[in-house]
Amino acid sequence: MYSKTGGKNGKHCWTEEASSITAVSYIPVQLLEPIMSRHFRAVPHAFNSLQIRLFTLLPSASFLCLLDEAPTTTMHSQNVCISSADGRRYDILADKAQTIVLALKNINSKAERDAAEAEAAGRTEYYYSCRI
Repeated sequence: MYSKTGGKNGKHCWTEEASSITAVSYIPVQLLEPIMSRHFRAVPHAFNSLQIRLFTLLPSASFLCLLDEAPTTTMHSQNVCISSADGRRYDILADKAQTIVLALKNINSKAERDAAEAEAAGRTEYYYSCRI
């Protein structure tokens, strides 16, 4: 995990543990490609010939939840299988992904629209109070 050291110009550095998710800047994660139901591919189909796994740094604000149980790998394969409970949670989030993305866009656009209206009306104090 990466966290930001103190101060305005603090640097992001590696840490092994954090007291809360808000103390973390980024979480390194491996990206898995869904195959079916509770099964995921460690090497995405597009990179299968090169056997490349994908990793990314996930901002802490994008981190949703932990798995209840450790995933298992299938014999002689790099595929991963998650528990039934984790599979149900994944299905719910996957079904609602588009709704979540649209809601975030609406929140951001509404804040920007309100700020533009307030600035046009000469109420700059409203604009600054919305941004805090």
